[in-house]
Amino acid sequence: MPATQGFALTAAEQSFVDHYSRETCDHQRGPAVEWLAENQLPGGAMTAFQYWCERNEDDFVTRIVLREEPLPPFQVPWSSREEFVARLHEIMEIYPQLKDWKSAQP
Repeated sequence: MPATQGFALTAAEQSFVDHYSRETCDHQRGPAVEWLAENQLPGGAMTAFQYWCERNEDDFVTRIVLREEPLPPFQVPWSSREEFVARLHEIMEIYPQLKDWKSAQP
């Protein structure tokens, strides 16, 4: 996976993004959506992670929509809501336009 300005998602973060994206495409509440809800984070908070994936992974959208590969094992990569928000802000530093997107705020 290529890195943007020295930033890259961890394998666990990528797994979480894949699970979240599939869950929302299928309109099903799964472990990723559950974790966000338990930590009082709106689904829109995943926008920055998905934005990063769309710009740095050639097959991100295709992989989620076509479902040709099984999902990786589910992992929660952040130990807390605060750690999640810190990583989200790292992505927003790379893509400052996301700071203006109200739906992308935690």
